[in-house]
Amino acid sequence: MGAILALLILPMVFALPARAMVLTDALGRQVAVTTPVRRIVALNSDALEILRTLKAQNRVVGVSAEIVREPLFWGRRLTDLPKTGGWRTPNLEAIADLDPDLVLTYSRNPGADFDRKMADLGIPVLRLDFYKLATLEAEVRKIGRLLGEEDEARAFCDWYSGHLAQIRKRVAAVPYHPAVYIESYSDLATVGPMSGAHEMCLLVGGRNIAADTALPYPKVTPEWVVAQNPEIIVKAAAWGNGYQARDAAFFNELRDAIMARALAQEPDYLLLDEPTSSLDLYHQLEVMEMVAALVRNKTMGAIAAMHDLTLAGRFADDLLMMQNGAVFCHGRPADLLTAGTIREVYGVEAAVRQENGHVFVHPLQCAGKL
Repeated sequence: MGAILALLILPMVFALPARAMVLTDALGRQVAVTTPVRRIVALNSDALEILRTLKAQNRVVGVSAEIVREPLFWGRRLTDLPKTGGWRTPNLEAIADLDPDLVLTYSRNPGADFDRKMADLGIPVLRLDFYKLATLEAEVRKIGRLLGEEDEARAFCDWYSGHLAQIRKRVAAVPYHPAVYIESYSDLATVGPMSGAHEMCLLVGGRNIAADTALPYPKVTPEWVVAQNPEIIVKAAAWGNGYQARDAAFFNELRDAIMARALAQEPDYLLLDEPTSSLDLYHQLEVMEMVAALVRNKTMGAIAAMHDLTLAGRFADDLLMMQNGAVFCHGRPADLLTAGTIREVYGVEAAVRQENGHVFVHPLQCAGKL
């Protein structure tokens, strides 16, 4: 019999060899990460937001517990992912169970012990901040290169740098830089050099009153804040699911609490510089009614510099009108706010009426143009 020889040819499958990419993190350390990176734990919202921006959110297998407070912003897929603890206090067992290729976290938190414990498990930790103006673009390009998403990283950086250029151009035309007190999420915790908020303050033309402190997040006292005499107070507020917010009560309570600190000093007078500037009609009245209530209930006075004559006529007991840096007249609003006085001081023709004891001023046109 003849023999039949069958030649069976099987396809050979070769796995592409893994290789390590070495990156410099926010602490200046050299971190080796095996590529391709398919499983990522994002320990904070800044890292998670950048991954989503680079369209790499499908590689995320674990997130910080804090993101559940903003389900509308993050969406179901990300908020339903396994939680790995807080950004300061991660759950090491939860991370290990997810077997990630990489953990992304801030440069300062969690502490150095976290890296050592992750190294014992063979899990690399890359510390990138993703919130500091000076380093954001470089960090985005770095993570984009690691993940093979260079095009997405480049598109974001072009968009980002373009907007920064617009801000710098507009701020350069403004010679005055107001003193700003920035308060972090906890009371009397401010921001100094090397903090993201300090960089943002300088970018938009502010002068951070804590710029000369030695720490990025120093604690201060009410007396120190008063001594620095800030013109603007910026308060950071953590309020979950803000995209669905319809009630401003939470933020009003924060504002009132800051005001209460000034009142705790039991001052004789409150000094207010344009307290209703940039506010809509509702909040203009809300602020002035609050000041009026403080004056009535706390037996103190309030001195406010204002340009809104109707609000001044509505709430002031006495007016002092200035012209060319000198006092023009002083007296009761009903006596001072007349069409003739407004024409002489402001060069404006106005209709003035009184109702229920209050004065209402309606500017009509520049004087001499009617």
